[in-house]
Amino acid sequence: MRRREMVLFDETGRSLRLGNQIGRAGGEGKVFALPGQPDLIAKVYHSPLVGPKVEKLVQMTRLASPNLLNSCAWPTRLILDANKKAVLGIMMPYVKGKEIHSLYNPKSRYKEYPKFTWKHLVQVSANVAAAFDSIHSKGIVMGDVNEGNVLVNSDGTVRLIDCDSYQISLNGKTYGCDVGIGLWTPPELQYKNLSNITRTTNHDLFGLAQMIFLMLFMGRHPFAGIPKTKDDFEIEEAIRRHLFAYSPSQTQVSPPEVSIQLSHIPETCVTLFRKAFEKGSERPGTRPSAKDWNRALSHLSKNLRTCRYDSGHLYPVHLSNCPWCHISQAHGINFFWTAGGFVAAGLHGTQFKAVYQAIKSINPVGRDFKHPNSYPTPNVIPRLCPVSRTNPKFIFGWIVLGLSAIVTFSGFTIAFIGIIVGIAMACSGRINSKFTQERSRRHAAKEEANRRLEAAYTDLDRKYNAYMTEFRKTQTELETVFRKLDNWHTETRAEIQDLEKQKRDIQLKLFLDKKLIKTARIQNFGQKRKAVLAAYGIESALDIRKDLRIPGIGTSLLKDLLAWRAKCESYFKYNPQAPIPEAALQSSQNRLANLKKDLESQLRAGPEQLNRLNAKMKQLVSDYEKNLSDLLNANAQADADYNVVSG
Repeated sequence: MRRREMVLFDETGRSLRLGNQIGRAGGEGKVFALPGQPDLIAKVYHSPLVGPKVEKLVQMTRLASPNLLNSCAWPTRLILDANKKAVLGIMMPYVKGKEIHSLYNPKSRYKEYPKFTWKHLVQVSANVAAAFDSIHSKGIVMGDVNEGNVLVNSDGTVRLIDCDSYQISLNGKTYGCDVGIGLWTPPELQYKNLSNITRTTNHDLFGLAQMIFLMLFMGRHPFAGIPKTKDDFEIEEAIRRHLFAYSPSQTQVSPPEVSIQLSHIPETCVTLFRKAFEKGSERPGTRPSAKDWNRALSHLSKNLRTCRYDSGHLYPVHLSNCPWCHISQAHGINFFWTAGGFVAAGLHGTQFKAVYQAIKSINPVGRDFKHPNSYPTPNVIPRLCPVSRTNPKFIFGWIVLGLSAIVTFSGFTIAFIGIIVGIAMACSGRINSKFTQERSRRHAAKEEANRRLEAAYTDLDRKYNAYMTEFRKTQTELETVFRKLDNWHTETRAEIQDLEKQKRDIQLKLFLDKKLIKTARIQNFGQKRKAVLAAYGIESALDIRKDLRIPGIGTSLLKDLLAWRAKCESYFKYNPQAPIPEAALQSSQNRLANLKKDLESQLRAGPEQLNRLNAKMKQLVSDYEKNLSDLLNANAQADADYNVVSG
């Protein structure tokens, strides 16, 4: 007899009739609607439950409370067989919504939540944290935290599901959770047999932090980094080794390029992520609590600003520039293109023409500084030489020599010694050696003073030439900017013409981008490998490239992916009559808006830029003229001082 034809009862003895099956069958059982009870559903297990599993469900139904039922699809009653003895299933609230990965993965978000901005993602993340807090406050541990356990409704409300697998503790007994997914398992539990481990709130908080990270970082897994060495390891190993790819202290892996960075979120959130993921987080009670996350995210959601050029771009107020625009410009990816639209802003024609007239009215600083030779020589008093020009030994030697000669002719033999001494002293030279040293010193001082004077002028002349080069270059660049703005309609028309030429390629890319990997049948790719691809931002056929490098996806598997992409391409049919796709038009408009914004910023800054160059040059000339008097005096003094000893 088929299950839906069986006679079932709830634990109060009320008979139950199963309606249509909801969703696909899971590993444990199937879920059915309950006619006449639209707010409830029935989960019927593949086999009757026995022993500890029955005990666990009995205790769970006793824990049901309004607070839990408001955040979870918590079991409320048991479903029994006709004899009201065997437990066949459970009743629980009917929770609507999509699994949370359909929100944090951009490709599915475009389809399922097209109007959601980053603010919505922050708010939903805060709601997820609040839901986790509701179970943690009662000592309940989810255990198997993963993207399938959280549903998000169209209004952003959150509900936790699959609650019958959660870990509970009552009356000194713990009913555990013995399953887990590697991509969501904390470092301290990686590669361990979970059936013998009592889970803790701290374990849950790793998964919560990861889910929030995925929400804020466009589905990028916090441990899906790019290895900086040839050491190739899968995400589970990166988790085990605490290799948080976005950490500023990380040296072994780096974050992917097409992503916001930690610096783009407030320091409060950065600290929470690092405490949740980095080494030391495995210590009990270390990771940020669900309440910590709810508080930080609620504050963040109230402190966002809207981009001036795309109303779908919201980002933290501590940033001066929009990170989403930067990614769009640098990589051609707009994570929120459907949420907002082109925002016409900036200078009007008369305004930027007025700015340009102001730019044209600014003239360069004239070259009216003079060479030092053009200035009169200052009057200075030469310093006298402190030593005699003539060598005293030379004079005294000749005196001794003369006296000795007289004495010699008088017959004194000792006078011969005096003659020898006199000749030696006379031969020491007529010029005093100290005088020679003083003359050399004064000559060197003269040369140095002259060199400094000439160097000051040469340096100013060189700086003036560099200033004029930069001034003229800036003028030319600003003129180019003005011409582009003045002919902006031409730029816009050329952009549309380019899109028309690229229409086939645009249609193909959009077609491939809608072929999602998660729902596709790809050889050798089950849900685990698909999850790895998603962790690296590979969600659709468009994302698959020949140079793809993902740990665990080798040459053979890459060939399977490329073959699937080629198969998808074979189904593409070009429609030349179709208009340019709205997504391409909006992307183009956003690119032009950002370009116009940059041009306007450059033009606005033009007058200040030129005036700043002029002010700097005037200061250099002023400093030169202030120092020139001192340099001229020093040079004249050194020249006069040398003339005293140069004759």
